[in-house]
Amino acid sequence: MVTLKDIAAAAGVSTMTVSNVLRGKPNVSQQTAQRVIETAKAMNYQASIRSMAASSLRRAPDKQRNVMGFAMSDINEPWPAKIAQGALAEARSMGYDMILEETQILEENERTAVERINDHFYDGLILSHSSMTSAHLDQLARHRPLVIVDYTEPQSDVDTVLTDSEEGAYNGIQYLAGRGYRTILVVGASPDDDPGAYRINRVRSLRLAGALRALNDLGLPHGPSAFLDIDWRHDLARETINHMGRTYVDEFDAILALNSLLSIGVMRGLRDLGLEVPSDIALMGCSGIDADDYMTPSLTTVDLAPGAIGHAAVRMLVSRLNGDTSPARQITIPHTIRPRESA
Repeated sequence: MVTLKDIAAAAGVSTMTVSNVLRGKPNVSQQTAQRVIETAKAMNYQASIRSMAASSLRRAPDKQRNVMGFAMSDINEPWPAKIAQGALAEARSMGYDMILEETQILEENERTAVERINDHFYDGLILSHSSMTSAHLDQLARHRPLVIVDYTEPQSDVDTVLTDSEEGAYNGIQYLAGRGYRTILVVGASPDDDPGAYRINRVRSLRLAGALRALNDLGLPHGPSAFLDIDWRHDLARETINHMGRTYVDEFDAILALNSLLSIGVMRGLRDLGLEVPSDIALMGCSGIDADDYMTPSLTTVDLAPGAIGHAAVRMLVSRLNGDTSPARQITIPHTIRPRESA
Protein backbone atom coordinates (compact mmCIF):
# COMPACT_ATOMS: atom_id res chain seq x y z
CA MET A 1 0.00 0.00 0.00
CA VAL A 2 1.43 3.36 -1.07
CA THR A 3 1.88 5.88 1.76
CA LEU A 4 2.49 9.62 1.89
CA LYS A 5 6.08 8.83 2.87
CA ASP A 6 6.53 6.77 -0.31
CA ILE A 7 5.20 9.61 -2.45
CA ALA A 8 7.44 12.11 -0.65
CA ALA A 9 10.54 9.98 -1.30
CA ALA A 10 9.68 9.55 -4.99
CA ALA A 11 8.93 13.24 -5.49
CA GLY A 12 11.93 14.46 -3.49
CA VAL A 13 9.88 16.46 -0.97
CA SER A 14 8.86 16.12 2.67
CA THR A 15 5.90 14.08 3.85
CA MET A 16 4.33 17.31 5.15
CA THR A 17 4.58 18.85 1.68
CA VAL A 18 2.76 15.85 0.19
CA SER A 19 0.06 16.15 2.83
CA ASN A 20 -0.36 19.87 2.14
CA VAL A 21 -0.66 19.33 -1.59
CA LEU A 22 -3.21 16.53 -1.33
CA ARG A 23 -5.30 18.60 1.08
CA GLY A 24 -5.27 21.59 -1.26
CA LYS A 25 -3.24 23.88 0.97
CA PRO A 26 -1.97 27.04 -0.80
CA ASN A 27 1.48 27.13 0.85
CA VAL A 28 3.21 24.97 -1.80
CA SER A 29 4.49 26.25 -5.13
CA GLN A 30 2.54 25.32 -8.25
CA GLN A 31 5.54 23.48 -9.70
CA THR A 32 6.06 21.38 -6.58
CA ALA A 33 2.34 20.67 -6.22
CA GLN A 34 2.17 19.45 -9.80
CA ARG A 35 5.14 17.12 -9.26
CA VAL A 36 3.54 15.65 -6.15
CA ILE A 37 0.19 15.12 -7.91
CA GLU A 38 1.81 13.43 -10.91
CA THR A 39 3.88 11.21 -8.60
CA ALA A 40 0.84 10.18 -6.59
CA LYS A 41 -1.08 9.34 -9.74
CA ALA A 42 1.83 7.33 -11.13
CA MET A 43 1.99 5.38 -7.89
CA ASN A 44 -1.77 4.76 -8.03
CA TYR A 45 -2.41 6.43 -4.68
CA GLN A 46 -6.20 6.12 -5.09
CA ALA A 47 -7.15 7.56 -1.72
CA SER A 48 -5.72 10.89 -2.78
CA ILE A 49 -7.18 11.22 -6.26
CA ARG A 50 -10.31 13.05 -5.03
CA SER A 51 -8.19 15.48 -3.01
CA MET A 52 -5.95 16.08 -6.00
CA ALA A 53 -8.98 17.10 -8.05
CA ALA A 54 -10.04 19.52 -5.34
CA SER A 55 -6.49 20.83 -5.11
CA SER A 56 -6.26 21.52 -8.83
CA LEU A 57 -9.57 23.38 -8.75
CA ARG A 58 -8.40 25.51 -5.87
CA ARG A 59 -5.19 26.37 -7.65
CA ALA A 60 -6.75 28.43 -10.41
CA PRO A 61 -3.98 30.75 -11.69
CA ASP A 62 -5.94 33.97 -11.24
CA LYS A 63 -7.37 33.57 -7.75
CA GLN A 64 -7.98 31.20 -4.88
CA ARG A 65 -11.01 28.93 -5.47
CA ASN A 66 -13.06 26.80 -3.13
CA VAL A 67 -14.97 23.63 -3.94
CA MET A 68 -18.38 22.49 -2.71
CA GLY A 69 -20.26 19.33 -3.59
CA PHE A 70 -23.89 18.81 -4.51
CA ALA A 71 -25.11 15.23 -4.06
CA MET A 72 -28.42 14.95 -5.91
CA SER A 73 -30.82 12.03 -5.80
CA ASP A 74 -31.30 11.44 -9.55
CA ILE A 75 -29.78 13.37 -12.43
CA ASN A 76 -32.59 12.22 -14.74
CA GLU A 77 -35.40 13.77 -12.70
CA PRO A 78 -36.28 17.41 -13.37
CA TRP A 79 -36.96 18.37 -9.73
CA PRO A 80 -33.50 17.65 -8.21
CA ALA A 81 -31.91 18.86 -11.45
CA LYS A 82 -33.65 22.23 -11.05
CA ILE A 83 -32.43 22.49 -7.44
CA ALA A 84 -28.89 21.68 -8.61
CA GLN A 85 -29.14 24.28 -11.38
CA GLY A 86 -30.03 26.97 -8.84
CA ALA A 87 -27.25 25.86 -6.52
CA LEU A 88 -24.66 25.85 -9.30
CA ALA A 89 -25.59 29.35 -10.42
CA GLU A 90 -25.39 30.69 -6.86
CA ALA A 91 -22.07 28.94 -6.21
CA ARG A 92 -20.53 30.46 -9.32
CA SER A 93 -21.80 33.92 -8.41
CA MET A 94 -20.08 33.61 -5.03
CA GLY A 95 -16.77 32.42 -6.48
CA TYR A 96 -17.09 28.70 -5.73
CA ASP A 97 -16.66 25.65 -7.90
CA MET A 98 -19.32 22.96 -7.55
CA ILE A 99 -19.12 19.24 -8.33
CA LEU A 100 -22.34 17.29 -8.88
CA GLU A 101 -22.82 13.62 -8.07
CA GLU A 102 -25.78 11.23 -7.93
CA THR A 103 -26.86 9.17 -4.89
CA GLN A 104 -30.06 7.40 -6.04
CA ILE A 105 -31.08 7.86 -2.36
CA LEU A 106 -28.86 4.92 -1.43
CA GLU A 107 -27.10 5.05 1.93
CA GLU A 108 -23.81 3.77 0.52
CA ASN A 109 -23.69 6.56 -2.06
CA GLU A 110 -24.74 9.21 0.44
CA ARG A 111 -22.08 8.02 2.87
CA THR A 112 -19.43 8.28 0.15
CA ALA A 113 -20.54 11.83 -0.71
CA VAL A 114 -20.44 12.96 2.91
CA GLU A 115 -17.04 11.39 3.48
CA ARG A 116 -15.64 13.46 0.63
CA ILE A 117 -15.83 16.45 3.00
CA ASN A 118 -13.48 14.68 5.37
CA ASP A 119 -10.87 13.79 2.74
CA HIS A 120 -10.92 17.43 1.54
CA PHE A 121 -12.44 16.75 -1.83
CA TYR A 122 -15.19 19.18 -0.79
CA ASP A 123 -15.00 22.07 1.63
CA GLY A 124 -18.70 21.51 2.25
CA LEU A 125 -21.61 19.51 0.84
CA ILE A 126 -25.25 20.05 -0.12
CA LEU A 127 -27.26 16.82 -0.01
CA SER A 128 -30.59 16.59 -1.86
CA HIS A 129 -32.90 14.02 -0.24
CA SER A 130 -31.50 11.41 2.11
CA SER A 131 -32.16 7.94 3.43
CA MET A 132 -30.28 8.72 6.66
CA THR A 133 -31.11 10.86 9.68
CA SER A 134 -29.54 14.28 10.01
CA ALA A 135 -27.77 13.17 13.21
CA HIS A 136 -26.13 10.31 11.33
CA LEU A 137 -25.15 12.61 8.48
CA ASP A 138 -23.66 15.15 10.88
CA GLN A 139 -21.67 12.39 12.55
CA LEU A 140 -20.34 11.18 9.21
CA ALA A 141 -19.41 14.75 8.25
CA ARG A 142 -17.60 15.19 11.59
CA HIS A 143 -19.53 18.44 12.06
CA ARG A 144 -18.01 19.94 8.91
CA PRO A 145 -20.24 22.17 6.70
CA LEU A 146 -23.29 20.25 5.43
CA VAL A 147 -26.71 21.42 4.22
CA ILE A 148 -29.68 19.13 3.56
CA VAL A 149 -32.24 20.32 1.02
CA ASP A 150 -35.82 19.23 0.31
CA TYR A 151 -36.07 17.49 3.66
CA THR A 152 -39.50 17.48 5.30
CA GLU A 153 -38.84 18.61 8.87
CA PRO A 154 -36.51 21.08 10.65
CA GLN A 155 -33.34 19.38 11.85
CA SER A 156 -31.42 20.15 15.03
CA ASP A 157 -28.11 18.75 13.78
CA VAL A 158 -27.49 20.33 10.37
CA ASP A 159 -28.70 23.28 8.31
CA THR A 160 -31.86 22.42 6.38
CA VAL A 161 -33.73 24.02 3.47
CA LEU A 162 -37.35 22.90 3.59
CA THR A 163 -39.92 22.62 0.80
CA ASP A 164 -43.33 24.17 1.44
CA SER A 165 -45.01 20.88 0.52
CA GLU A 166 -48.01 20.76 2.84
CA GLU A 167 -49.11 24.37 2.42
CA GLY A 168 -48.42 24.17 -1.30
CA ALA A 169 -50.77 21.22 -1.79
CA TYR A 170 -53.35 22.87 0.48
CA ASN A 171 -53.36 26.01 -1.65
CA GLY A 172 -53.41 23.94 -4.83
CA ILE A 173 -56.76 22.45 -3.81
CA GLN A 174 -57.94 25.90 -2.72
CA TYR A 175 -57.04 27.28 -6.15
CA LEU A 176 -58.93 24.56 -8.01
CA ALA A 177 -61.98 25.04 -5.78
CA GLY A 178 -61.80 28.77 -6.37
CA ARG A 179 -61.97 28.10 -10.10
CA GLY A 180 -65.22 26.19 -9.57
CA TYR A 181 -63.93 22.61 -9.57
CA ARG A 182 -65.68 20.41 -7.00
CA THR A 183 -64.64 16.81 -7.63
CA ILE A 184 -60.87 16.62 -7.48
CA LEU A 185 -58.72 13.53 -8.04
CA VAL A 186 -55.40 13.50 -6.14
CA VAL A 187 -52.71 11.49 -7.94
CA GLY A 188 -49.64 10.30 -6.07
CA ALA A 189 -50.81 9.28 -2.58
CA SER A 190 -53.71 7.85 -0.60
CA PRO A 191 -54.78 8.31 3.04
CA ASP A 192 -55.43 4.56 3.22
CA ASP A 193 -51.73 3.72 2.91
CA ASP A 194 -48.97 3.81 5.50
CA PRO A 195 -47.10 7.16 5.21
CA GLY A 196 -44.02 5.46 6.63
CA ALA A 197 -43.78 3.42 3.44
CA TYR A 198 -43.38 6.56 1.33
CA ARG A 199 -39.90 7.29 0.10
CA ILE A 200 -38.15 10.67 -0.19
CA ASN A 201 -38.48 11.73 3.43
CA ARG A 202 -42.24 11.85 3.72
CA VAL A 203 -42.64 14.58 1.08
CA ARG A 204 -45.49 12.57 -0.36
CA SER A 205 -47.33 12.29 2.95
CA LEU A 206 -46.94 16.02 3.59
CA ARG A 207 -48.47 16.93 0.23
CA LEU A 208 -51.24 14.44 0.85
CA ALA A 209 -51.87 16.00 4.27
CA GLY A 210 -52.18 19.46 2.72
CA ALA A 211 -54.59 18.26 0.05
CA LEU A 212 -56.72 16.38 2.59
CA ARG A 213 -56.90 19.36 4.92
CA ALA A 214 -58.08 21.59 2.08
CA LEU A 215 -60.69 19.08 0.92
CA ASN A 216 -62.02 18.84 4.46
CA ASP A 217 -61.98 22.61 5.06
CA LEU A 218 -63.88 23.20 1.81
CA GLY A 219 -66.32 20.35 2.36
CA LEU A 220 -65.45 18.77 -1.00
CA PRO A 221 -66.22 15.07 -1.60
CA HIS A 222 -63.20 12.78 -1.34
CA GLY A 223 -63.92 9.10 -0.93
CA PRO A 224 -61.31 6.38 -1.49
CA SER A 225 -61.71 6.62 -5.27
CA ALA A 226 -60.52 10.25 -5.16
CA PHE A 227 -56.90 9.16 -4.56
CA LEU A 228 -54.50 7.23 -6.77
CA ASP A 229 -51.49 6.00 -4.78
CA ILE A 230 -48.77 5.36 -7.34
CA ASP A 231 -45.03 5.81 -7.44
CA TRP A 232 -43.90 9.20 -8.74
CA ARG A 233 -43.05 8.16 -12.30
CA HIS A 234 -44.43 9.62 -15.51
CA ASP A 235 -44.72 6.25 -17.24
CA LEU A 236 -46.63 4.74 -14.34
CA ALA A 237 -48.96 7.76 -14.18
CA ARG A 238 -49.81 7.38 -17.86
CA GLU A 239 -50.36 3.62 -17.50
CA THR A 240 -52.57 4.10 -14.43
CA ILE A 241 -54.81 6.70 -16.07
CA ASN A 242 -55.21 4.39 -19.07
CA HIS A 243 -55.92 1.42 -16.82
CA MET A 244 -58.55 3.29 -14.78
CA GLY A 245 -60.27 4.33 -18.00
CA ARG A 246 -62.50 7.13 -19.11
CA THR A 247 -65.52 6.07 -17.03
CA TYR A 248 -63.46 6.46 -13.86
CA VAL A 249 -61.83 9.74 -14.88
CA ASP A 250 -65.18 11.25 -15.92
CA GLU A 251 -66.20 11.22 -12.25
CA PHE A 252 -63.84 14.15 -11.67
CA ASP A 253 -63.61 17.68 -13.02
CA ALA A 254 -60.01 18.35 -11.91
CA ILE A 255 -56.79 16.52 -10.98
CA LEU A 256 -54.03 17.56 -8.58
CA ALA A 257 -50.83 15.62 -9.38
CA LEU A 258 -48.40 15.70 -6.45
CA ASN A 259 -45.18 16.08 -8.42
CA SER A 260 -43.84 17.08 -11.82
CA LEU A 261 -43.35 13.61 -13.30
CA LEU A 262 -46.89 12.63 -12.38
CA SER A 263 -48.24 15.74 -14.13
CA ILE A 264 -46.46 14.81 -17.34
CA GLY A 265 -47.72 11.23 -17.25
CA VAL A 266 -51.28 12.19 -16.30
CA MET A 267 -51.57 14.70 -19.12
CA ARG A 268 -50.41 12.12 -21.66
CA GLY A 269 -52.74 9.50 -20.18
CA LEU A 270 -55.72 11.84 -20.46
CA ARG A 271 -54.84 12.49 -24.08
CA ASP A 272 -54.71 8.71 -24.66
CA LEU A 273 -58.29 8.50 -23.38
CA GLY A 274 -59.40 11.22 -25.77
CA LEU A 275 -59.84 13.82 -23.02
CA GLU A 276 -58.80 17.43 -23.50
CA VAL A 277 -57.23 19.57 -20.77
CA PRO A 278 -58.83 21.76 -19.48
CA SER A 279 -62.10 21.56 -21.46
CA ASP A 280 -62.86 18.01 -20.30
CA ILE A 281 -60.88 17.99 -17.08
CA ALA A 282 -58.49 20.43 -15.40
CA LEU A 283 -54.97 19.47 -14.32
CA MET A 284 -52.68 21.07 -11.74
CA GLY A 285 -49.20 19.97 -10.72
CA CYS A 286 -46.80 20.48 -7.80
CA SER A 287 -43.34 21.33 -9.04
CA GLY A 288 -41.83 24.48 -10.49
CA ILE A 289 -39.73 22.96 -13.26
CA ASP A 290 -39.14 24.57 -16.65
CA ALA A 291 -41.26 22.00 -18.48
CA ASP A 292 -44.43 23.37 -16.83
CA ASP A 293 -44.37 26.31 -19.23
CA TYR A 294 -43.83 24.16 -22.31
CA MET A 295 -46.39 21.39 -21.84
CA THR A 296 -49.43 21.55 -24.11
CA PRO A 297 -51.45 23.07 -22.58
CA SER A 298 -49.04 24.81 -20.21
CA LEU A 299 -49.35 23.42 -16.69
CA THR A 300 -50.96 25.34 -13.85
CA THR A 301 -48.61 24.64 -10.97
CA VAL A 302 -47.95 24.89 -7.28
CA ASP A 303 -44.47 26.30 -7.82
CA LEU A 304 -42.34 25.00 -4.93
CA ALA A 305 -39.35 27.03 -6.17
CA PRO A 306 -36.67 24.35 -6.63
CA GLY A 307 -34.21 26.90 -8.01
CA ALA A 308 -34.62 29.08 -4.92
CA ILE A 309 -33.99 26.02 -2.75
CA GLY A 310 -30.60 25.60 -4.44
CA HIS A 311 -29.74 29.29 -4.06
CA ALA A 312 -30.60 29.26 -0.34
CA ALA A 313 -28.61 26.09 0.31
CA VAL A 314 -25.45 27.57 -1.19
CA ARG A 315 -25.79 30.76 0.84
CA MET A 316 -26.19 28.72 4.03
CA LEU A 317 -23.16 26.59 3.18
CA VAL A 318 -20.97 29.59 2.34
CA SER A 319 -21.83 31.23 5.66
CA ARG A 320 -20.55 28.11 7.42
CA LEU A 321 -17.41 28.08 5.32
CA ASN A 322 -16.87 31.70 6.34
CA GLY A 323 -16.93 30.79 10.01
CA ASP A 324 -20.57 30.98 11.12
CA THR A 325 -20.89 28.70 14.18
CA SER A 326 -24.51 29.47 15.13
CA PRO A 327 -26.92 26.58 15.88
CA ALA A 328 -28.40 24.62 12.98
CA ARG A 329 -30.75 26.76 10.91
CA GLN A 330 -33.89 25.95 8.94
CA ILE A 331 -35.33 27.86 6.00
CA THR A 332 -38.66 27.11 4.32
CA ILE A 333 -38.86 28.37 0.74
CA PRO A 334 -42.37 29.73 0.09
CA HIS A 335 -44.49 28.42 -2.77
CA THR A 336 -46.36 30.35 -5.45
CA ILE A 337 -49.45 29.38 -7.44
CA ARG A 338 -48.68 29.72 -11.16
CA PRO A 339 -51.94 29.89 -13.17
CA ARG A 340 -51.49 28.69 -16.73
CA GLU A 341 -53.67 27.03 -19.34
CA SER A 342 -54.40 23.64 -17.78
CA ALA A 343 -56.65 24.85 -14.92
